[in-house]
Amino acid sequence: MGKRKNVIAPNDEKALVAMEKMAVDVEKASELYGDGQPFDEERVLDCIVFRADRASYEFQELGKYCLWYKTAAGHGRFLKGLRRREINVRAAEWAMLMVEKFGSKYDSLSNLGSQKARLLTTFTEKEIAEYANGGSLAGIPHDDVTNKTYSELDAEVRELRKKRDEDRKSSDKAIFMKEKKISELEAQLRYQEPPTKEQLAGAKLGEYLKPFDTQLQDAIFAMNRCIDIITEVQRIESIGYVQLNDWVLKHSESIAMITEAFGELQGAINDIHIDRIDEGEKAEAV
Repeated sequence: MGKRKNVIAPNDEKALVAMEKMAVDVEKASELYGDGQPFDEERVLDCIVFRADRASYEFQELGKYCLWYKTAAGHGRFLKGLRRREINVRAAEWAMLMVEKFGSKYDSLSNLGSQKARLLTTFTEKEIAEYANGGSLAGIPHDDVTNKTYSELDAEVRELRKKRDEDRKSSDKAIFMKEKKISELEAQLRYQEPPTKEQLAGAKLGEYLKPFDTQLQDAIFAMNRCIDIITEVQRIESIGYVQLNDWVLKHSESIAMITEAFGELQGAINDIHIDRIDEGEKAEAV
């Protein structure tokens, strides 16, 4: 007896409707996205590979030009210029971050794709350089970074970040206790001597050290959590691009404020100076 063919019954209306819809979708996709030639899987894949390589190169060049513009014109004019020419500020910030973080290693990491590459920005330059040279990525085997799916790598990186955060808090506590003990011993040795102005200033500066570091670490953790949320909402079943785009647009003003705040912080750090200086120090400086 011959092998029975898998034929859709004529009365199977649902199957017929599905096939007709698929045919319409394919035809519509060809009209909207095609290049005028018949669809051929390998040819289209060749086109995708070519444009992906080109996109990676262009993204790196975007980062370089943005860094040049920002340095030459200043952060304020940089933002105004991007908005005036309707350039996506977030894309520009990402491109600059990629170039600054990866540097000469950018080409060797570009094959990971933009999503995985963004995960690497949470690592130090030393860790990235070790991975780019064929080593592990902060303990993650080199081949795992390439072979794992984005979701798998994202989960592993989040666990690593969580562990690092816990280690940092434990280390901060140990350092705090050690510094406190040292301060107590130093106070005992100097209790008869009146503190100098420099010592008082140093003690006052020390009061700001931990709060400043805590705020920075909390900001980094919050930004990473926002990235995780963006990743998670894209996995919602049946979610559409329009819904996601509208959701992002609702937060565009807040994102712009964060970008501006980061620029102001960077500007304040670059412009750090002494507001008050006594005559003796002034003479020494001259």
